[in-house]
Amino acid sequence: KLGMLGDVDKEYEKKRISNLKKKYKEDVDRIISSYRSGYLPDERKEIEKRFKRGEIKCLISTNAMEVGVDIGKLDAVICTTYPGSLMSLFQQVGRAGRSKDLSITTVMLWDSPIERYFEEHPEYFTSGSVEHAVINGDNEHVLIDHLLCASKELPIREVDNELIHPLTVKFAEVLCDVGYLKKTAGGYIYTDIEDPIVNVNLSGGCKSEYVIISPQEGVLEKIDHIHAMSEAHEGAVFLHNGDKYLITRWDEENSVIYAKKDNTLKQITQPIINYKISDLKPSLIKECGVGIVNYGDLIVSQGIDKYYLIYYGTKVDDAKEIPNPPPSFKYETKGFWIYIPDNVMMDEIFNRDEDNKRIMAGVKGVVNVIHSLIPLKILCDKMDVGVSELWGNFGCGFGYYLIFWDTYEGGSGVCEKSWECIQELIRDGYDLIKNCNCDEGCMSCVKSWGRDEDVNKYMAKKILYHLIKTI
Repeated sequence: KLGMLGDVDKEYEKKRISNLKKKYKEDVDRIISSYRSGYLPDERKEIEKRFKRGEIKCLISTNAMEVGVDIGKLDAVICTTYPGSLMSLFQQVGRAGRSKDLSITTVMLWDSPIERYFEEHPEYFTSGSVEHAVINGDNEHVLIDHLLCASKELPIREVDNELIHPLTVKFAEVLCDVGYLKKTAGGYIYTDIEDPIVNVNLSGGCKSEYVIISPQEGVLEKIDHIHAMSEAHEGAVFLHNGDKYLITRWDEENSVIYAKKDNTLKQITQPIINYKISDLKPSLIKECGVGIVNYGDLIVSQGIDKYYLIYYGTKVDDAKEIPNPPPSFKYETKGFWIYIPDNVMMDEIFNRDEDNKRIMAGVKGVVNVIHSLIPLKILCDKMDVGVSELWGNFGCGFGYYLIFWDTYEGGSGVCEKSWECIQELIRDGYDLIKNCNCDEGCMSCVKSWGRDEDVNKYMAKKILYHLIKTI
């Protein structure tokens, strides 16, 4: 029987396959395989062919198998976590049951706030509407990519200024100057040899790309700058097709990352990502309880200089410094931020009874719970939105800033829609914390993976209450 395990964490890819190897005596290397978008095209196509022919019986895949790959006759799909949206979930479970035979789908829910919501409201899977799909059509990074794809199908013409975007022809002329398009009597046509869809990144705006090379096996994968920083920094344990590789060196000049195969490694790595937020420029403002919610432009600088070694089980080493940290990535984007003046936080919410450290722990909890619930309202992945909390004066006055931004350069539209429905997000966040049975905060309410330290449930609940009390 054929089946697919969907959306598995890459860190546990090797461990899952190893456990299956121990259980079954036959050649599981032949009947079980892993799959993700970072694999080279030829390797992905070969896996797809073997899966279609029935040579591979079980495929452990990320959401790369979700769309665009026609695999029929699956008997079962196991989603090892909620994939982030109902639309993605339907895409994944719809892989099974395409024939006349019966099929089965299993969705394993973990302890995130959104998955806890589904545990309490299972009817949402069948009766709830799918999320709002959003896109920032004015983002030139998005527009140029899609104009290239459109020009491959049909010439770009003057009338497309009305059909696509007012700046369509202007951007087409820029693309002519750099050699991608050519102006003809019938319009602007695509002239490059490579198919433009190859270079369109649907999950982020970072175009700089690195190649991961192993001396034993040659080129392993291609990876963009943002993912390379977190998954393939020096000292990282990188997983490819069930094997472990230790990242040994970056060659930034040639965009090459060197990796050494080592399946004896007993640990995985988790990066400590640092964000620097600057130039907050609001364009939309509204009040929300005692807070002011702004939407507008900001600049994000993302870097990494430390990481954790995590051993299977419970052992976690102290943070280690990266000898040669990868270059930081800086981009302009869109976002929204909740501003609570310092005097309001101290006088109206806590009556001068709390110190700033505990207040910031509550602010962090509020950010975490709102961040976790955004995919409930909007078609996105949690990673499509970056978060941070600051105390100081960052443009609106001295106070507390709860900041959310689109991780797509130029903005994706997710934060704009989140700003529009912020009252719903705050109410749902308050109800979720209030109804959680834990005492001090847990992964089902105010904590989040990588953001589970220095979080205070009581303080978060009190802040949320004052953000909704006048809504």
